[in-house]
Amino acid sequence: EQLRQEINKYNTFMSSAGEADGKVRTKFEEHLPGMKQLCLPRAEFTASIPAGGPSANAGSQVVLELQNLMAQVTQLKSDREALEKSLEDTTFDVRSKFMSALMSDGAINEEAMSQEILDEMYGSLRGEVDTSLQRQEELIKRVYEVNGRFEQEKQSGGAVSHRADVLKQLAASFDVYTELTANLTEGAKFYAGLTEILLKIQQKASDLVFARNTEKDDALKDIQQSIARSGGESTLAQPAYQQSGMCTGCAREIAMRRRTSQN
Repeated sequence: EQLRQEINKYNTFMSSAGEADGKVRTKFEEHLPGMKQLCLPRAEFTASIPAGGPSANAGSQVVLELQNLMAQVTQLKSDREALEKSLEDTTFDVRSKFMSALMSDGAINEEAMSQEILDEMYGSLRGEVDTSLQRQEELIKRVYEVNGRFEQEKQSGGAVSHRADVLKQLAASFDVYTELTANLTEGAKFYAGLTEILLKIQQKASDLVFARNTEKDDALKDIQQSIARSGGESTLAQPAYQQSGMCTGCAREIAMRRRTSQN
């Protein structure tokens, strides 16, 4: 019973492995052309990719506008770095101001004085920071809008769209290749472990067959010995006509008459 359970478990493993292998084979066959293309030499691979065709003109209005926005982004970044340095370099002496207020008024209003000092030292810088953040939001919105127009103009040609589709297929083939490589590595480990299980089951089955054959041989040996012993101790019963000395023909005739009379 235990051996049957192990065999059923092995069959379940094989069924699941067969389904997984089928999925792997389907993915492999589906992306095989792309994988073959990725394996081409560099020159052949480059030549196999469709040309982009006419895209957005370098002198078009949308390109010039996008370039201008990128220049503004660079300038904003530079201004942001200068502003950050100004914030780091700003210093002030709070202690002297607190001591002066204590000597003149005899008391210190820490909250009011602290707010006054911060406004004095960072007031102008705070305004610059707010202006920079507002400018950043405007640039992000404008860049997103102009870039959308740039993409539409760039992809207006059919050749560009075909090139994009081919590149997407190649990217998908590469992803599938990476996935299948990992699946094959896991599958090799799985089948190695499954082979060990099968060998153990095979050994158990061989042991069981050997044990049953031994039991069979022992049983046949006992039967043969029993027959030999019983055959040496008893004799066959002699027919009645041989015991009375009657001839064989007479005995046959008497037997036939008995059958006739009984019918």
